[in-house]
Amino acid sequence: MVTFDGAPVESGTIELTPIDGTGGPSTGAAIEAGHYEVPDHHGVRVGGTYRVAITAMKQTGQTTRNLMDPIGPPLPVIGNYIPPQYNTQSKLTISVPEDETSGKFDFPLEQSGAIRSQE
Repeated sequence: MVTFDGAPVESGTIELTPIDGTGGPSTGAAIEAGHYEVPDHHGVRVGGTYRVAITAMKQTGQTTRNLMDPIGPPLPVIGNYIPPQYNTQSKLTISVPEDETSGKFDFPLEQSGAIRSQE
C-alpha cells in the first residue's frame, strides 16, 4: 500500500533499484488506488536491499500554451506531487528478509518527508 498524507496514491509508479551488493536489475510496478504488486518473475530477490522511488502525477492548476493547436485552449500542466525525497532524492530502502517468500512493504508517505507511523 502506498499513501500520501493518509490518502491512497490513486495512480503512480514504484521503482526498486538493487543496492548494497544486491544483484539483478531494477524492477517496479504501477500504483493504482494505493496498491502495487511486483510479480514474482520480476520481483525483488530474497535477502536483497533496494532503493525505493515513488512518483505520482496530477494536474497542478496551471496551464500552458497548446503547441499542437496554437489557437486552441491552453493545456493543463501535470506534475509529480510526491516530494523529491521519495523519488529523485529518495533515501527510502527495503531489505527483503531471507525467509520472506512474498514480501509486503507499505509506504505511508507525508508531505513533510516523513514516513507516517504504521501503528
